[in-house]
Amino acid sequence: MNAKNSFVRLLQQSFANVNMCASAVALTGATCLCGSIQGAETETSRVPQTYFVAPAGSDDNAGTTQAKPWQTISKVNKAALQPGDSVLLEGGKSFAGNLLITASGNKNAFITISSYGTGPATIQAGDSFGIRLLNCQYIKVHDLILEGSGVKPDGTSTNKEPGLDIFSNAKEGRPWQSIYVEKIAVSGFHDGIFLHTPIGTQDVVGYDDVRIINCSVKECLFWGFGCYGSKRTTGKPFNCAAGAGVFTNCYLGDCTFHDIIGTMITGDKYCGGASPVGISNATSFLMERCTISNCGQALQSKGLPGGIGGMVFLECEKCVAQFNECYGIETKMPKDGCAFDIDGGCSNCILQYNYSHDNEGSGFQTGCMPGGGPVRDNIIRYNISQNDAKKNPDKSGGISTWGTHGSTYVYNNTVFISAGIDGKKPAAFLATGEGLTVFNNIFVVAHDGDIVCSKGGNIFRNNCYYRVKGDFSIKDVGKSYTTLAAWQDATGQEQLDGAAVGVSVDPQLKAPGSGGAIGDASKLASLKAYDLLPGSPLIGKALDLNAQFHLAPSPHDFRGTPLPADAMPDLGAIQHQ
Repeated sequence: MNAKNSFVRLLQQSFANVNMCASAVALTGATCLCGSIQGAETETSRVPQTYFVAPAGSDDNAGTTQAKPWQTISKVNKAALQPGDSVLLEGGKSFAGNLLITASGNKNAFITISSYGTGPATIQAGDSFGIRLLNCQYIKVHDLILEGSGVKPDGTSTNKEPGLDIFSNAKEGRPWQSIYVEKIAVSGFHDGIFLHTPIGTQDVVGYDDVRIINCSVKECLFWGFGCYGSKRTTGKPFNCAAGAGVFTNCYLGDCTFHDIIGTMITGDKYCGGASPVGISNATSFLMERCTISNCGQALQSKGLPGGIGGMVFLECEKCVAQFNECYGIETKMPKDGCAFDIDGGCSNCILQYNYSHDNEGSGFQTGCMPGGGPVRDNIIRYNISQNDAKKNPDKSGGISTWGTHGSTYVYNNTVFISAGIDGKKPAAFLATGEGLTVFNNIFVVAHDGDIVCSKGGNIFRNNCYYRVKGDFSIKDVGKSYTTLAAWQDATGQEQLDGAAVGVSVDPQLKAPGSGGAIGDASKLASLKAYDLLPGSPLIGKALDLNAQFHLAPSPHDFRGTPLPADAMPDLGAIQHQ
């Protein structure tokens, strides 16, 4: 399919610039891209039917014309849908019930669930799911509103189900193919949109080519969007599904998530904490141009090992999150509350061109967890963090890391940090983990605390360190340094081939701290606060990535500006024009 080929090419472009993992990227060979779980598809001469549903209809009608529609969702649930069929609910009207689809289309004839007439129809699901796609494929769902029974501000709800539930409990066969969801508004459920399989109990039949586009999710409890499931688990204390590859070649784009309250209900079996976007057990998943805001209001510890994260990759491989905005993430715990996270078991994943600001946890973080797979060969590049890490400075920074990593690179990011809640002083970069190479970044703090705090085991090369209030201040392996030269001499940091690199100067940013909320991730290029002024000493001063680290450079900066082919780019996330 042309759309699928375009998507695969986009993922390939994201990874083509990463020499360290280029040999491992074979996105089109991850799974079978055609066929059904029960065997080869068969073509028939049957003419597809369109079934109409309207409150003024009758379930005794044939349902095949707008003049004589069905009346209820229960009637749809009893229908024997075939490839090419459509079920259309009357736009602007509400329907009580829970729509269950167990039939599949095929690659030439999708089954469609949507609205007709004026505006989207609403499914009022009460305490259950809105739509469940159970063990099926080649389905299109679009232009609908799904409403659950609601969520109270304290995080209590009687609803324990997803709004849109895409679920496989099949025990054998090929991955389910091609489920496309567009323009769905979801609210008032435990989870907004949930793509999943059982955990740790059987062989897993996963999904390939699931696309979620132009959807909005609000006022749910645990996940806004989540994919999750594997035969293996990490074991205690997290009990997360372990391993990538259950969900392949999937896409989440141009969606909004807000007021994902972030709490659990008695009887939940989910691991860790809540996420407005939680992507687990995936290979080649692309998320872009999504906006996440104001989540985590009700998440209490309640014995949980983990807290909330705005967007989390967990046990994933070759996944990319780019051009997204995340702000207003709260945490009631002494950790987490981050915006973007590459977590345990992730390899060859990338966070790039994202804007994080005003979150109580880190803007960008990466780390490993007990029982999970290794964290290796990941990249955090060309992102902007503004006034993050507002709450727990011992566990959060503009960028932070924990645990042991293999060949993870953090470069060309711009971080601006001011004082947080109750005057706390978070670092622009907090490294309680090891194994990272950190270069070409701009780290600025607008308080009198440390610019960087590292426990050792990381390499710093050619970064800019600037403290607005006072002199240079870095803490490395428990010792404080008040000049860049002293840090270089004592530790060998910020040296390359025997020469000092890195600077402690005012980067001359246009208006640091004034970025504010954009609210539409498709307009991130309008952010001007972190442009370098014409006289900036950081223009043209980046290291040569290929010569020094055997990395091909990013094709462009945060704003999409192509990087120069005949000169060194600048430090930070935005290339000076």
